[in-house]
Amino acid sequence: MPQNQAAVIGLDIGSVTIKGLALDEDGKFIQGRKLLAAGSPARQAGELFAQLCGQGDRPVRLGVTGGGKGLLAELAGVHAENDLVAVVAAATRVHPEARGIIVVGGHQSKWIKLGSAGELESFSLNDQCAAGSGAFLEQQAGRLGMTINQLSDMAAMAARGATVAGRCAVFAKSDMIHLQQKGTPPAEIAYGLCLALARN
Repeated sequence: MPQNQAAVIGLDIGSVTIKGLALDEDGKFIQGRKLLAAGSPARQAGELFAQLCGQGDRPVRLGVTGGGKGLLAELAGVHAENDLVAVVAAATRVHPEARGIIVVGGHQSKWIKLGSAGELESFSLNDQCAAGSGAFLEQQAGRLGMTINQLSDMAAMAARGATVAGRCAVFAKSDMIHLQQKGTPPAEIAYGLCLALARN
């Protein structure tokens, strides 16, 4: 089998982004890509699968996880995996010493506690609206006229974080407007938003 031909493809079908990777027959990483769900996660998952398969004509095994895995889980030969199990398997493979995992998804965040051998011990999901997720940060970044990456870079440069309500995106917007009117540096607002999400 050519080195650049996928034998296994994994897709994580999230609410905002479809992530995928291709492995060769020895389980070695070939490539990873992502596409925005763009309101059509099944179509985008199919497009990403095609991109990761490349030009080969050999059979490819497919595994799916994430909130949208049900879109493909019923197809013959597709292995569907619980997203908590998938995250634990991936994290402990890369960092076997890890005992806690925080996942900030588009519309849901997770805290996962691992046992002494790296096994899933317990977990908690945010029960807020989007205020406890990546969508919250993306929405607020847009209000500040920047991308999520720009917000992240700016927050990392801040000496301190401004106080921003994180329990509700509507209250956060009110706080941000007030902070901007007071002349609070954008970096401090950005860091404050990150702290608000972390508190949730």
